[in-house]
Amino acid sequence: DRAVAVLVAAGVEAGVVEAGGDIRYWGTKPNGAPWRFGVQHPRAAEQLIVVDDLGTAALATSGDYEQFYVIDGQRYHHLLDPSTGRPAVGAVSATAWAATAMDADLLATAFFVMGPEAAISWAEAEPGVEALVLHPGTPSDSDENANSLVLRVTFAGVTLLLGGDCPEDDCEERLDP
Repeated sequence: DRAVAVLVAAGVEAGVVEAGGDIRYWGTKPNGAPWRFGVQHPRAAEQLIVVDDLGTAALATSGDYEQFYVIDGQRYHHLLDPSTGRPAVGAVSATAWAATAMDADLLATAFFVMGPEAAISWAEAEPGVEALVLHPGTPSDSDENANSLVLRVTFAGVTLLLGGDCPEDDCEERLDP
């Protein structure tokens, strides 16, 4: 947020600043296209969840997939539930959009810890805040992947790009909120 303030004061009309995974953006892209951001799928790094500009200025993601270790099949990560002192359960990734990168970072962590239902409910009630929470789903009979995910979103305009960055007409699948 401070870097953006300095750049704007220096006359920079548009840009993106990324610091530690938190993103702050402003202005219009030089080609006039809308801002679009990719959120890494927490269990399939080659897949992105692409989100069009939601009218906020910042986004941040918290998840259990970058800082973790596994002992006896149990995943331990750095996002702790304050009521238990143990790694939070219920979400595998939470992305928040807000007016500032500081708010987005704080909210992403809170959304992860509070879990999908509470996070989505909170975001729906708070103007200027959006949330994307991925959490463990229930595998279907034909799904052998015990880590399947169910998406919960509070906004339209979410796209899943399979295989990373590819032409929209070749690999885009729209997700309904």
